[in-house]
Amino acid sequence: SAGGSSLKAQIAIANPKLWWPAGEGTQSLYDVTVEWADADETIQATLNRRVGLRTVELVTEPDSSPEGHPAKSFYFRVNGRPIFAKGANWIPADQFVDRCTPSVYRHLLGGMVEANMNMVRVWGGGWYEQDIFYDLCDELGLMVWQDFMMACALYPDTPDFIAELCAEAKYQVRRLHSHPSIVLWNGDNEDAEAVWRWWKDSPDFNMNVEIYKKVMTALKKTVEAEDDTRRFWLSSPSNDDFNGDCTNPNQGDVHYWTVWHGKQPFSNYHTVRPRFVSEFGFQSFPEPRTIRAVVPVEELNPSSRVMEHHQRSPEGNMLITNTMAREMRIPKDFDTFCRVSQINQAMAIRTAVEHWRRLRPWCMGTLFWQINDLWPVASWSSIDYHGRWKVLQHFAGRFYAPLLASLTHEDGKVTAWATNDLPRSLDLKGELEVFTWAGKRIARQPLKAMIQAGGSQSLAAFDVEDLLKRKAEPHEVCLFIRLRGDGVSHENFLTLVPWKWVTLPAPEIKVEMIAGENGVELSVSSKQVIPFFHAELEDLEGHFHGDWQVLRPGSEVRLEWRPHRERGAEMPTLAEARKSIRVMSLYDTYEHFA
Repeated sequence: SAGGSSLKAQIAIANPKLWWPAGEGTQSLYDVTVEWADADETIQATLNRRVGLRTVELVTEPDSSPEGHPAKSFYFRVNGRPIFAKGANWIPADQFVDRCTPSVYRHLLGGMVEANMNMVRVWGGGWYEQDIFYDLCDELGLMVWQDFMMACALYPDTPDFIAELCAEAKYQVRRLHSHPSIVLWNGDNEDAEAVWRWWKDSPDFNMNVEIYKKVMTALKKTVEAEDDTRRFWLSSPSNDDFNGDCTNPNQGDVHYWTVWHGKQPFSNYHTVRPRFVSEFGFQSFPEPRTIRAVVPVEELNPSSRVMEHHQRSPEGNMLITNTMAREMRIPKDFDTFCRVSQINQAMAIRTAVEHWRRLRPWCMGTLFWQINDLWPVASWSSIDYHGRWKVLQHFAGRFYAPLLASLTHEDGKVTAWATNDLPRSLDLKGELEVFTWAGKRIARQPLKAMIQAGGSQSLAAFDVEDLLKRKAEPHEVCLFIRLRGDGVSHENFLTLVPWKWVTLPAPEIKVEMIAGENGVELSVSSKQVIPFFHAELEDLEGHFHGDWQVLRPGSEVRLEWRPHRERGAEMPTLAEARKSIRVMSLYDTYEHFA
């Protein structure tokens, strides 16, 4: 009949090719055409969709914490397999929609997959993304945590607003629900936390609670009526109910900002045992080229008026600078200041992610804030406004690797860990090595373990005194862990003191541009420990895959140049690459006095 009629039909597909998140399998997609014809078979309407076949569940089952407190799991299960969510939050890619082109989306989302990510959260303070965004997530295997567009506020419970909100939700769910990449509908960003925590002392507290309940109940009812294949989650962070317990690390998702806003050391991350962290972050400055494009030369100082305008976090530049002084030696000039701020940012997020991945299966997701920028700015992003990778984006490729080897230092002991996100068990072998900064190895301990699919475990613990054997002091060494087996490998590092206490010898690095299978590559080796080795092709848009490593003495590393083709860059010739190659390391960021 005329009006809002509906018809359901089911199609059985024998032996379907399943859609999997990135790193878990292939992203098989099917083209579906639906035609509606009159009785005389005259086609009246045609609809084309590309779909993926998969099941998705948000698993929130009761359990208990190690301390015996009531708890609930929070993880995504795709095609029956628990998935550790690894990714970042997404904000609009520009202030102006017409600048958000398919090439911009492909560059940013492709960069997420290159960095071993499998989930992106579309933040509720931005906008619903264009169709091409979700198409690319389908193709790339990026699970989408989709917020509805409400953030950090109390929205009115008037009939007009609720009607508009529900119409908007109905439209967006119908527009997007066929995308296999979308795994969660989330009501809002931090509204529940605002009502129950930020404004808990307000005289209008009870009224605010009732307003929020009314608005979100209507939204939930609308979304669940439109799509019963995905979970609707009340708010982020929350426990998906109206009891006000929206920041409990034992259940639901959390936003953890104590290190950045609370000015705590990076080690504070180790005190938190969350089930799923959907927001946490630390700031840095973007590429010097990105800043120089919009800031006059006379304003190139972190405390200048223009630089402070390009900073939207209260006390942001001060927090970057203070943390840098806590962790690193003071950089020698503005450009190195920007780069060292990025190293600090990367070390902060690395500390958090490695710890939370070691907690698997208790913790099953980390989405750092944020992947991208919408203008040239100091921010929490890992890729700046011009699409240039910060140190954090390079680090993400390593701390989100399917096999993670990591080291912890606590109470005079160093513990070696292995974390396995692969859907198969791994028979691992490797070693823990201790080198002086000049490259002398003073200890080597073999490591061996069988680690189950989706498992995380400590492999061995060593007393620091036994490792050093009175041959060096803690500030004179760097520790490396290497694990390999069943076609995968991973390498990581640890220092026993802050980087600012380390005295580095002048680096002796052998670098050579060579022709690789996919273009130009850089061969890098050194007999020393080289902290935060960085290479770039000057004035060319792109990055070396595997850049910003801490190089282990005696190893040769091959870094493949990847031009940002979506930004118009092409692969340079070998001659062009040799002419424009520039390298640096931590040693080059501060002054040295004879």
